[in-house]
Amino acid sequence: MDNLAEELLNQSADAAAEPQPEVETPEPDAVETKPEETETGAKAEEPQAVEPPSTDEPESVPMSAHIGLRKDFEGKIKALQEQLESKQKEAPPSVFEDEEGAFKAVEAKLSEQFTNQMLNEGEAEAIRQHGQDAVNEATEWITKAVATSPYIAQQFTNVPLLQQHRKAVELHKQEQARAEMDDPDTLKAKLKDEARAELLKEMEAEKAEKDKLKQSIPKSLTGDSSKGGLTGSDWSGPVDLESIIGSGG
Repeated sequence: MDNLAEELLNQSADAAAEPQPEVETPEPDAVETKPEETETGAKAEEPQAVEPPSTDEPESVPMSAHIGLRKDFEGKIKALQEQLESKQKEAPPSVFEDEEGAFKAVEAKLSEQFTNQMLNEGEAEAIRQHGQDAVNEATEWITKAVATSPYIAQQFTNVPLLQQHRKAVELHKQEQARAEMDDPDTLKAKLKDEARAELLKEMEAEKAEKDKLKQSIPKSLTGDSSKGGLTGSDWSGPVDLESIIGSGG
């Protein structure tokens, strides 16, 4: 009996020691929020969801990259300009320090002055012969032509300094004539102008010849008659017939 009671007591203690399962308390149902109705009974409009702006943008080069390239380019240009200016301002070497270099510097300076003088004199002579506009056009043309045309470069290479501007005008006129030959309309107009100029020249020469012939003919031949050397004021009229008969008897 005692053992049975002890066993029942032990079972009760074990049951009390075991954790009791938690009882879930049911949560109240979520209250569905309905849009409020206005006094007239109409439902208020629900706010529409706003979509976030798209973050997909076209790829582009950052502005800082452009600025960096520009600054780098400007820096190189400035460095080249400073280098060129420093060479131009660089003083010639001293005779005591570099005798050969000093003489070469003087020789180069004199050669540059001589070259400029010859070119200036040649340009002045070409302007007197062909005019300022023709020389300017030929100079601009020859500068580009020698770099693009081997034939023009060969024709212009060994030309003396004093004759370079005149040679440029000559080659430029040849190029213009060749271009006109390739263009039928231009050639036709040129031939028409030349024919008109030649006709005017012939008409002027013919007119001058007629004027010269007209001046060689006397204005009046009335004084050269049977009166001999008598002039109009010395002659008193025909002789009376009776005077002739009387003088004969």
